[in-house]
Formats: sequence, C-alpha cells, structure tokens
Amino acid sequence: MPVKRGRPKKILNLASRYPTLCCTGVEESSDRNKEALRKEMEKEIPRNDIVMSLMKDTFMSRRKEILRSDMSVLSKLDKYPALKMPPIVSF
Repeated sequence: MPVKRGRPKKILNLASRYPTLCCTGVEESSDRNKEALRKEMEKEIPRNDIVMSLMKDTFMSRRKEILRSDMSVLSKLDKYPALKMPPIVSF
C-alpha cells in the first residue's frame, strides 16, 4: 500500500484557542458580572449596551464552563438568556 504524503490535517482544538481563567480575582469579577447580567436580563427591557458589555466581560468564564460541562444547549440558554438576543448572536 502506498504511503500517503502531504500536509497533515489541522485538528481544531477550541480549548487552546483562548486562554483560560487563571486567577481567583478574575473569577470573582466574572461572578459579579454574571450576576449583573442576570439582573439586567430580568428587566422588562434590558439595555443592549450593558448586556453586550457584560457578555464580553464574561466570555472567558462562560466558555470555560461550556467546555467543561455536559449541559445541553437548552440549559445553557436558560442559564444565559442574553444568548437568545439577536444583537448578541450577530456580533
């Protein structure tokens, strides 16, 4: 059988694309931001600029949680309702 030569295929590793949280201060700040995001989303009309800012600030902790847990997509959307908002999904 001939040996197949050429460029090796790239393996997409999402875990290495972004750095992980390393400090407890960062995690505590992220927890405060998650709480602020939850409170903002409980409002009748959440302010998009605040939601966008908080979603950017909590990206790393949400990503870490998503990669390390076996939660379904629906349970993640229930936990982070801002992900259902069109301005959040489109950026």
